[in-house]
Amino acid sequence: MKNIKLMLAAVGIALLSTSCLVDDEDKTLDDMSSTPYAIGFVSTNPTISYFEDIGLVDGKVAVDIIGGQDGGGAKSNITVQYEVNQELTTAQEGVEYSFAGTKGTTIIPEGERFGIINLDVNTGSFNPDVSTKLVLDIKSVSGDSVIITEQSQVTLNFVGCLADLADYTYSVNVVRASDGATVNNTEGILERGINSYRTETSGNFPAGQFTGAGAPYDGFNFSVICGDITIPEQNLGGFYSNQVFGSGEVDVQTGNITMSYTITFGSGDQIFNATYIRQ
Repeated sequence: MKNIKLMLAAVGIALLSTSCLVDDEDKTLDDMSSTPYAIGFVSTNPTISYFEDIGLVDGKVAVDIIGGQDGGGAKSNITVQYEVNQELTTAQEGVEYSFAGTKGTTIIPEGERFGIINLDVNTGSFNPDVSTKLVLDIKSVSGDSVIITEQSQVTLNFVGCLADLADYTYSVNVVRASDGATVNNTEGILERGINSYRTETSGNFPAGQFTGAGAPYDGFNFSVICGDITIPEQNLGGFYSNQVFGSGEVDVQTGNITMSYTITFGSGDQIFNATYIRQ
């Protein structure tokens, strides 16, 4: 009889514990469903790139429900008021872009999780030398239980700079920062795609050293957008575990290139400063 009482007591405790867990879960769900919708931009720094005139194209900027409530769509229409940040914007309305539809207002419809700011993008009016930008700020939201998040600003970058680095040869000077060791070459630059390139050599290694050992190439890959060079982290020669990464710039007046990049080594990383003088 004593054993039966103990078993019944254990079952009672288990049921009580289960009941508490369910109550806690329900309370959490209730708490979540009562939080306000958080409105903002999920993508805060998109780039719109066109390198030839193909006329007007649609540009769409999403205003999102980032959090709040039960994770579903809006329970009723949410009206979002936005404006152009004139201080930060460098693009011109009527040149790179125009607003399509009602300017300054968009709606997140009932049942949806985002609304759209519609733009007409004029691909023939992008600046060929520098990128420009349109900055929009959410100013107010209205609807049932809504707030503005910290992600209330979006910057649209209009890029029309088409680089032509592969059209030239260069007098190349590479200096190893640690000891000043210098290499001078005459090299070209390989075009891999739009604004995407590859050098002929890396660091102070001569052309053919990597490919002679089985690597697919001797240089490194980089991209250039309106004069700004990015050397993404990559395997040396597309083959070795050593990593290469860095940055640089193209002088828009002379076409000369400067880059500073790191090559990792087990004995210590090395920084190389390279100058490409266009011939």
